Amino acid sequence: MSTPLKHPRTFFILLVAVAGSLMCGLATASQAQNNIANELATFEQAVAAYREQDYDEAFALFRGLAAAGDADSQTYVALMYAEGKGVDTDVGL
Repeated sequence: MSTPLKHPRTFFILLVAVAGSLMCGLATASQAQNNIANELATFEQAVAAYREQDYDEAFALFRGLAAAGDADSQTYVALMYAEGKGVDTDVGL
């Protein structure tokens, strides 16, 4: 009787390696989903703070998301700089 590979132990090691790779991939995908959910929650908190005119809090939240590459947050940071909300102003200009 023949086995898929000449050595059953090699087949088992290969099977464990493939299973491990799949598990790591699932864990990474799950972590990515958690990160997206956390960023969305933080973005919603930032928008709520902006609407409540808590500009210091809104700016801090948007700035963190903007640094992570969130384009919408980058837009809010630029808007807040332009409007002078939640940022120090330079009256010397």
